Amino acid sequence: MQTNMDSQLQAATSALERCFDITVKVLVNAILLKHPETVAHSERVSVFAILIARAMRLSSESIREIARGALLHDVGKLAVPDDILRKAGPLDRDEIEVMRSHCRKGFEVVKNVPFLKEAAEIIYAHHENYDGGGYPRGLRGEGMPLGARIVSVANAFDI
Repeated sequence: MQTNMDSQLQAATSALERCFDITVKVLVNAILLKHPETVAHSERVSVFAILIARAMRLSSESIREIARGALLHDVGKLAVPDDILRKAGPLDRDEIEVMRSHCRKGFEVVKNVPFLKEAAEIIYAHHENYDGGGYPRGLRGEGMPLGARIVSVANAFDI
């Protein structure tokens, strides 16, 4: 009897994980429709972040959460106008502020999805700097979520 219940629980957990992953893919596909280059970047950042997290010997669950956050870290760019996102030259002060808003906007997109709470924090803080010089909140050091610190480093490799 216990073995059957364990099997059912394991099957339900696996099905739920697949639903989580499908939801993430739906969001990634939404980004793909508007900004295909952003998706390729996000996939590379996710690979780098996974490698960093593994080297740090983080748990499988933490690595999954970091991978989701890395894949979705630029989802807020859907709200950035194309003329700013694709501008060839330097951005002016107002355009920089609009571009920087993608962290908060991405957070707003996913914050209410229960299994993406950690990803939401990564999205919000992925442009923070360990020294406190980043944005949007000026977080520093241990005040930055570990996943956001990892994605920030991974993101720097692919800029």
